[in-house]
Amino acid sequence: MTEKTADIFFKRLILKITVVFCAFCFFSCANNAPEISSVEAKIVYDFESEDAKPVQKLSFFLNMNSDVRRVENINVYNEETGYRWIINNPQLIQNEGSRQYAGYTYLTAAVADNGLMPQGKYTVFYLDSCGKDSFGFFNVEYDRDDAKLTAKKLLEKKNFGKSSVMIAVYSKESDLLFFDAPFARLGESEDLAYKEEVEKNFPEAAYYRIFYKSENIIYIMPKIEVGQ
Repeated sequence: MTEKTADIFFKRLILKITVVFCAFCFFSCANNAPEISSVEAKIVYDFESEDAKPVQKLSFFLNMNSDVRRVENINVYNEETGYRWIINNPQLIQNEGSRQYAGYTYLTAAVADNGLMPQGKYTVFYLDSCGKDSFGFFNVEYDRDDAKLTAKKLLEKKNFGKSSVMIAVYSKESDLLFFDAPFARLGESEDLAYKEEVEKNFPEAAYYRIFYKSENIIYIMPKIEVGQ
């Protein structure tokens, strides 16, 4: 095979590969439009210290019936204000049970709105890498007075039952070691101070945080250091 013949051969080979690849992408895109099964959204109040007011953020995830690895971006639109958020790098979760999620855990409001997310109806648009989209809806409602409370005042105001409590344990690198209802593994503690239980069960732990759930609201309490 001469150099010229070899050059023509490889050009034709590359052309065939390109055509096959494009055809594969075309049929893949044509036959697999994204599909949103449901949308779950929660308002999160994150308390950095006991005496500080919380940072409010919106956490949402789309339960997808299609491959989330093909997501291009997600747009979130509030119909009351016209505000729009564009998430170009959404968080993806793929469970062994074939469930797939795409979403974001740190959607925040404009400073001009006192850092509070608009309430009301939201539309969420999911766009995949093939240019196909799907959309869903969710509603946001909360008590604006919660954003004015410190962690101490919140616990005085709210009556959280034991079933609403979760605990997250972290290493010094902030890697999550455990997240579950504390009574399932750590034992009950009337004052909800699980320090001894955490230190006993997780020697590598550096701190933990308590989560309180109330309908579509999550309150994250300040860090409690352990192993000191």
